[in-house]
Amino acid sequence: MTAVDIVVSVLAKLLEYTARPIVHPFDYIFHHNTNINGLRNQILFLENTRFGVQQQVNIAERNGDIILPIVQDWLAKANGLATESQNFLSGEVDRNHRCFSGSCPDLKLIYRSSREAKKKRAAVDELVERGKFDYVSQPARRPPIWPSTGATATTSLGDLDGFESRKAQLRLIMEALEDDNINIIGVYGMGGIGKTTFVEEAARQADALQLFDEMVMVVVSHKPNLRKLQGDLAEMLELNLKEEGELLRTARLRERLNQVKKILIIMDDVWTPLDLRTIGIPQGNLHKGCKIILTSRSLDVCNAMNAQRNFHMDVLSQVESWNLFRKMAGDAVDSTDLNPIATKIAKRCSGLPLAIVTVARALRHRSKHAWRDALRQLRSSSTTNDVTGLYSNIFASLELSFNFLKDEESKSCFLLCSLFKEDLDIPIESLVRYGTGLRVFQDVHTLEEARDRVHTIIENLKACCLLLDSDVEDCFRMHDVTRDFLLSVASKGLYIFLEKMMPGYHLDSPNENKFSNSYAISMVLNDLEEFPIGIDFPKLQLWRVEGSMGLMQFSGNFFDGMKELKVVLMHHVSIPSIPSSFLALKKLLALCLEHCKLGDVSQIKELKNLEILSFVHSDVEKLPKEIGELSRLRLLDLTDCKNLTSIPFGVFSNLSNLECLYMMNSFVQWGVDSEGQSQATLGELKHLFHLTTLEMHVPDVNLFPKDLLFGNLVRFKIFVGMVSQVISYSYPKTLTLALYHGLNLHNGIYKLLKGAQHLILDYSIVNYLEDLNSIVYDLRKGFRHLKCLEVYGYTGVESLIDTNIFPVLEKLKVVSAADLRTICYDHLPDQSFCELRELMLSILPELTCLWMDPLGNVCLRNLRTLYVSDCHKLKHLLSQSTAGDLSELQKLYVSSCEDLKVILSKDQVVSVSSSRIALSKLKSIKLEFLPSLESFCPEGDANLASLQEPLFNSKVDFPSLEELTLRELHSVNEIWSCQLSASNFCSLRILIVFGCDNLQLVFPSYMQHMLQNLEILSIEWCDLVEEVCELNNNLQNDDAKLATLPSVRDLNLGKLPLLKHLWWNIDPYVYTSLRNLNSLHIYECDGLIHLFSVHAMKNLVQLQQLKVRSCKTMKTIFANEGEDDVIVMSELCSVDLEDLPELSSFSQGSSSFLFPLLEMIEIKSCPKMKAFVVSQVHQEEKSLFTEKVSLPNLQTLNLDGLNSLNGIWETHLQEKSFTKLQILEVINCDQLQNLFPINLLPRLQMLEEIHVTNCISLEEIFTLKNPKPHQNLSSVSLTRLVSLVLENLPNLRQLWCPNMPHRFQRLTSIEVSRCDLVDCIFTSSVARGVPRLQKLKVDSCISVEVIIGNNERESEADDLILPQICHIELENLPNLVSFCAKASALKWLSLKELRILNCSEMVATSNSIEAFFGEKVVFPSLENVRIDSVGNYIY
Repeated sequence: MTAVDIVVSVLAKLLEYTARPIVHPFDYIFHHNTNINGLRNQILFLENTRFGVQQQVNIAERNGDIILPIVQDWLAKANGLATESQNFLSGEVDRNHRCFSGSCPDLKLIYRSSREAKKKRAAVDELVERGKFDYVSQPARRPPIWPSTGATATTSLGDLDGFESRKAQLRLIMEALEDDNINIIGVYGMGGIGKTTFVEEAARQADALQLFDEMVMVVVSHKPNLRKLQGDLAEMLELNLKEEGELLRTARLRERLNQVKKILIIMDDVWTPLDLRTIGIPQGNLHKGCKIILTSRSLDVCNAMNAQRNFHMDVLSQVESWNLFRKMAGDAVDSTDLNPIATKIAKRCSGLPLAIVTVARALRHRSKHAWRDALRQLRSSSTTNDVTGLYSNIFASLELSFNFLKDEESKSCFLLCSLFKEDLDIPIESLVRYGTGLRVFQDVHTLEEARDRVHTIIENLKACCLLLDSDVEDCFRMHDVTRDFLLSVASKGLYIFLEKMMPGYHLDSPNENKFSNSYAISMVLNDLEEFPIGIDFPKLQLWRVEGSMGLMQFSGNFFDGMKELKVVLMHHVSIPSIPSSFLALKKLLALCLEHCKLGDVSQIKELKNLEILSFVHSDVEKLPKEIGELSRLRLLDLTDCKNLTSIPFGVFSNLSNLECLYMMNSFVQWGVDSEGQSQATLGELKHLFHLTTLEMHVPDVNLFPKDLLFGNLVRFKIFVGMVSQVISYSYPKTLTLALYHGLNLHNGIYKLLKGAQHLILDYSIVNYLEDLNSIVYDLRKGFRHLKCLEVYGYTGVESLIDTNIFPVLEKLKVVSAADLRTICYDHLPDQSFCELRELMLSILPELTCLWMDPLGNVCLRNLRTLYVSDCHKLKHLLSQSTAGDLSELQKLYVSSCEDLKVILSKDQVVSVSSSRIALSKLKSIKLEFLPSLESFCPEGDANLASLQEPLFNSKVDFPSLEELTLRELHSVNEIWSCQLSASNFCSLRILIVFGCDNLQLVFPSYMQHMLQNLEILSIEWCDLVEEVCELNNNLQNDDAKLATLPSVRDLNLGKLPLLKHLWWNIDPYVYTSLRNLNSLHIYECDGLIHLFSVHAMKNLVQLQQLKVRSCKTMKTIFANEGEDDVIVMSELCSVDLEDLPELSSFSQGSSSFLFPLLEMIEIKSCPKMKAFVVSQVHQEEKSLFTEKVSLPNLQTLNLDGLNSLNGIWETHLQEKSFTKLQILEVINCDQLQNLFPINLLPRLQMLEEIHVTNCISLEEIFTLKNPKPHQNLSSVSLTRLVSLVLENLPNLRQLWCPNMPHRFQRLTSIEVSRCDLVDCIFTSSVARGVPRLQKLKVDSCISVEVIIGNNERESEADDLILPQICHIELENLPNLVSFCAKASALKWLSLKELRILNCSEMVATSNSIEAFFGEKVVFPSLENVRIDSVGNYIY
């Protein structure tokens, strides 16, 4: 570049910089319109862009997505810039435009607006460019799949407040979730029990405690689909699972789960075992932070999926059921109208949450008519073929479980269960016999195989929660709703028909056609004596009849229409003879005549195919020899045939196919009977090669043949010797030996002894002492199979057994071992007694310890029951180290051990940690007659006397305890420690405290929140108790609701002389107490002045029984001052007030009372009581009952010892009061002057008995005082009166109203004694008013001159007086002259007995019976006559 070029370039640049400031403003002026229009165009473009983005945002929001912050910021800026630009264009720009178009434009303003427009356009351009989004949102984080606490308040059990059983389970499952060693948890229970809601609550609590980083839940259902399961899991995990191949999907899911450190997976409604690895869920060591909760209807499914902890969801308790029902149905159920119906409906739901919620919601806000109709439907649901709307969804749930059963055998056995009554313990053996007879079981050839099959089926049905456990061995139970469902299935004919029990059902009724295709029928017959003819049930295979020991007659051809019958069961009937048509049932395989009175049964021999024959508990004296002809018989049951004394020789040996023989509590005359006749012998059993089950009693071991080896016995119960104990046995191989000197146990008995599972050794009937080891001398290797050992009367030794010879012992019972000091003396091997489930020790006066175990080798991990009584030298029961193994303990009973100081003692040698002992399954504790007991488990040193520890402290937890009895513990002055954990005693339902005479307070305030489930409470004979519940006035509202024992339904407080007040009368307890109280019994609480305040009284909505006696200072039951309303006690049925010397009234106050269901009032020895309700404290009431009391259902009224009572009833009463009264008894009411105002009689027409005794002021039975003005009574009438008794009424002048006819059409008995002012018993008009009188007794009435006096208005004789009289007694009537004042022709055709004693005045007036009764007396039926001290009478 040349120098000229450089100079030109520099000058050009310099000119540019110097010219631009001059030219540029003119550029804005020159391009003003362009800039303004450009801005307008870009603003329109921005609006379009903004609209498009907003549309995308709206769509994303509707989908629940989260809008990106950059999009939200862009929209805000776009909205702002558009608004700002529009304002600019419509304002300043328009003014500048007007200026520009004028004659003298303002260039400065034009310049400024043009420049501003260009700047804004640049901003709009930039914003439009930024508004080009690929997407405007991202998917929202999934919401929690379990509802929040607030939301679940309306679901079945989401809010667990008031459901203590669920709370206890929840605590345990939360512990399992926090346990690093547990990965899989199972929750199982029947359909509708609340499993899903329960695990949702567990997830919610886990979320609150932040136990997991993520939690997901999937529903598996009964038809699991792997691909859907994976997809649901992926969706919950926000994983886009695009892969199609199963392996890739599994790997992707596993990879995603492994990315989470701690995750909870809930798999709901699992029906079959799942392979978690196939799904993609890592387990165990592959991912220790992954926990799984399964819910299932089957325990087997949980076990198959390797659940380490399983939780069974049981039905709700009665109180919990009501709490849930009330929550679902609303507060209306507390009303007096609905409450009685609602409680019955809730009970019918049997604790099943789904049933409770379904029914309660269906009835919410419905009328009383709907409630009553629902109750009728629920009561009849098991008999109707149609499933009601109330139960339809419940039955649908059960139907799914039923259809899911694997085989027809299970379904058939399940349906057979509905043959049995409700609430019955169903024997498994019954299903074995019924199923065998019906040929239900496939590939089963022996009864033992059938027994195994049934046990397996029942176990499976229990695991599926379709059947329930029973407390009775080898039995099970069924939920009522399940049974109703089964009956509905059977009635539809899906598999077999099983009719519910049918009282009074007639087979020849029009319903016969309905049952003509029935497979099985079960019925109850009450009055039917003879079955009809011509019943045609061609398909019937099972027929079951339950009677009431009535005579049952069958027509000869009754069974002709039942040719297919295979099983016949008759219970509690009397069958004198077997009809010929029955003997023609060639297909009959099982015949059970149980609890029956039978005639001749020899004709049963015609049933040649019979395999099962049972006479259990029937009246059979002789087993016919013809029974031996039943060559195919496989089972013969003679159990409890106590009158059976004869079985001919040869019967048993002919039954060559017999597999089972039951003879317990039956025949014992083996060999020869008392008349020298040949009887069955034990030697015959050698010929029964198929015999596998044998039960019998043999009084003498020498009756056993030496070559009888019992080689094939699988189960046996054999009692040898004269057994003195009442034995209960539950093991299939039981042997009882009554030991005596020289007992010769041959090889067969030793074989039984060696294989026995249950061995009873009875030493108590002889004086010979024999060491236990000598009995098992040939068994030194021990009892390898023995599970239960019972020893009675064992003396002469200090220790009992060596545990090495009882390796599998489950039950040990020792009674009356006078010299026993310890069970085991030697050092015990490790894990001793590890299989022991029940330990019972009784009457062991020298026992000082259970065992010597300094090394702590005793292990009681399986112990369920511990019973110790009458071991007076025992100072402690177990060591604390041993107690640490008691995880299975359920029952603890300790009684009458005088020196016992502690239950669990501190260890002397073994070092024990200070951790708590959790008796997590202990349900019942009874500690009785332990005068030295000071602590259950002491925390301090052995010197307890100075420590004064409470009985229960923080050392031991009882989370499942339901029943606690403390009786005569004289050293206990405090029950509960203030340091107890929150889980302690939360399940307690029953508490009985008796004779703890140093106890002052039962429930401290800190204990009451733990006892919300308490239902039965009894506190008696505790002389120092001043308070039952400690009052704490500083409680907050929520605490107050928990401090009132709201679930108590039975309350008994007695012999508490220092008790001054009751907690339910003190705020804030008054508003939440007593709502579930059914029964209240108070006695000998001399510090109480009244029982209930007015507010407490209003809570007694379920009180049924009230009994108060012997409270010396009690003045009134209800203190009701200042209230003026109607108090309804809707459920109260009986009131019993006795020995209350200061009681003046039932209630004081202005309230009125309605008792709609009250049936009985009994008031005795209340000398100051004048009125049931007193309006004012100082008001004198003239009658016991006034219009302030309504008693429409009262049936019995008993008044005894009311010395201040002036009258029983006012003339003005509530309309229906006393209209159902049947029995009136009035005794020792000294001030009472009359019994009935005559105008009261129309409402007493149900009265049947009147008994009045020792009322010294009584002048009239019926009085005409104060009649109602509008009432015109033409007669005195009590149409249902049957009996009238009047005794010791010295001021009574007349029995009846004068000058009025009387009608007592049903009166059959009159007794009058010691009524000194009465001169006659009847007038003739009254006598005609008692046409059915049968018994007349008059005794010690010194003024009586005639029995039937003269009626002035009548002149003619009457021969129709007392036409049905049967019995007349006239005694100690010194002024009696004649029977009738007017001569009558007495025709007493029914008179059988006549007694006239000590009637001396009769001598002066007549000398014959005819003269006394009348000339025309007729006694054709007279049988017994006694006439004493009446002179020389002629008859």
